[in-house]
Amino acid sequence: MSTSTEPSATDWTVEPFNADEDSPDTWTQDAGTSTGGGGGGLPAFLDPVIEAELGAGPPEWMGIRWREISAEHKPAAWTAMRQWVDWFVREYQLNTSQITECWFEHSDIVAELYAGMCAEYKIWEEGTPGLGAMTTWHPHVQAMIVRLAAMVDKRQCHITGHQDDPADLAFTYNQDRWARIRDGLTATVEVPRERINGRWRPVVVARGGEVITGREILVGPAAAVEAVQITGTTLLSGAAANSVQLRHTTQGAAAESYWEQTTGPGGGDSWTRHTDPEAETGPDTTDPK
Repeated sequence: MSTSTEPSATDWTVEPFNADEDSPDTWTQDAGTSTGGGGGGLPAFLDPVIEAELGAGPPEWMGIRWREISAEHKPAAWTAMRQWVDWFVREYQLNTSQITECWFEHSDIVAELYAGMCAEYKIWEEGTPGLGAMTTWHPHVQAMIVRLAAMVDKRQCHITGHQDDPADLAFTYNQDRWARIRDGLTATVEVPRERINGRWRPVVVARGGEVITGREILVGPAAAVEAVQITGTTLLSGAAANSVQLRHTTQGAAAESYWEQTTGPGGGDSWTRHTDPEAETGPDTTDPK
């Protein structure tokens, strides 16, 4: 029998585990970017095929507050909004009593429509069948149309022509009162009950050192422990063949509650404690731990 000395196709080559331990890292790209072209760096977070299926996503400005959209993105946002509103009006057959041609000149209507546009995008962005459109989007469409109609009605632009929104607030602040609320604070304190009535009042020291006291509050003593009473003693039910149900109510903090039995005619008869554990309450022996 001859023995071959040539390596077989199944032979393993052993290499040192830390053969390149002293070699410097050669990362050439940031984490989360594709390594493409055989370059170094960590692999992409998403498989390129999956990333392509997801698409580019919404515009950069969509989903942030309308008032916070940058001047750079505002023209694109207005254009997308106009296109969406035109679709919305046709899709849901709205009339000028529900939305007017000057909608873009009224901040409350713009806010409502922008919120609707973002919501409608969110409902369909996954591109798969679901309940969102039926249970969320369409019920809110009806509510949104009602709100839009109320905004139109208060201005009557559809009857009289465009009416500018007021430039100023509909009210004037009392700045002194506002400053007191803005700079104030609310504090809650838990105080003990004493054996007798006590009066409490809050005290604050102003920044200038002035001591100011508030309204006094009378705090009464803790409730007195009343004597334990037994009420409602009754034969509850005699429906069973071999037993009856008795009931009583204990008022007050009782240490123990149970029933006694005697078969004597009354008077000085001796009583035997009933030992049914389900019908008794005794001292609390629960481990406080």
